[in-house]
Amino acid sequence: MGFLKKLAGFGYRFIPMGLLARNKFYILCLHGVAPKNFQGNKRHLKLSDFEELLVFLKPHVEFINLKETPDLSNLKRSKKPKVLITFDDGYQNNFDFAAPLLTKHSIPAVFFVLTKTYEDKTYVQYADVVDFVGLTQHQDLDFEGEVFKKVNQVYLNKNGENLNQYFKVNTSKRERWKKSLIDQFPIDKSEFYTQYIQLMNEKQWKILDQNELFTVSSHTHTHYNIDLLNQSDLQFELKHSKEILEKVLERKVNEIAFPDGAYNQKVKESSLAIGYQQLFAVNFRLQNDSIDETIFKRFSYSNSTNVGANIIRLLFTF
Repeated sequence: MGFLKKLAGFGYRFIPMGLLARNKFYILCLHGVAPKNFQGNKRHLKLSDFEELLVFLKPHVEFINLKETPDLSNLKRSKKPKVLITFDDGYQNNFDFAAPLLTKHSIPAVFFVLTKTYEDKTYVQYADVVDFVGLTQHQDLDFEGEVFKKVNQVYLNKNGENLNQYFKVNTSKRERWKKSLIDQFPIDKSEFYTQYIQLMNEKQWKILDQNELFTVSSHTHTHYNIDLLNQSDLQFELKHSKEILEKVLERKVNEIAFPDGAYNQKVKESSLAIGYQQLFAVNFRLQNDSIDETIFKRFSYSNSTNVGANIIRLLFTF
């Protein structure tokens, strides 16, 4: 396996991508970009790997700029494959590292941001808090009687459920439990905070969105798996995020990327009713999604392997 990975890391440069992927449209889903990989999770791509990806793709593909091509369902055919680069969550490192590199190479991208930071500048998403604690702590954790012990670098309860999944499904208690972890383990004082955990603020959204290459759109308000929410909470997550972004950016916001790629028919219908026109998932979850021109699946770019392995996956699995 190690040999194949190394072979892919070198040999992908000779793949006739234009021939294999002519007329195809790929949407890449990334999260963070930083000088080094973050050991706490696989959401942050190393900066040098990101530049290697951009340098390889640029002569072989046509990059889509959402400002110039707002309707993705009506792309014109071309000899080159088309690629749209998207980032989820709105990490500070998107602003500090990804955007400058994209600007250097004149490559467009979409940044799907969490809008809670408009109201709370210190807001961080629960998954990053859980990952930080898992990386740096070892003592047992107690959430209202539910005890988690660290086993092989992962926090598990007596049923074998990991801490991240436990937070995800307990939507009504998640923020309270997250606060208890932040109070015990001050994340903003850690060396990881700025590069990996901190989220962008509204001033940075606006700076990005005013760049002709970039578009800022919604990733909901607080990053719940919105398919688990009741109708009232779902409506709030979708609508409040849209309203904040439209106020800050001073334009209509028509796109939303679903956190964790999680959605159902109710989520789709609610999103469209609120005024989103293009919905971004990861994998399609409903039977008619493949013929629904309002929803798009994306390729989850892996930060745990090399550029070559990702390119090969992209060509032969999508």
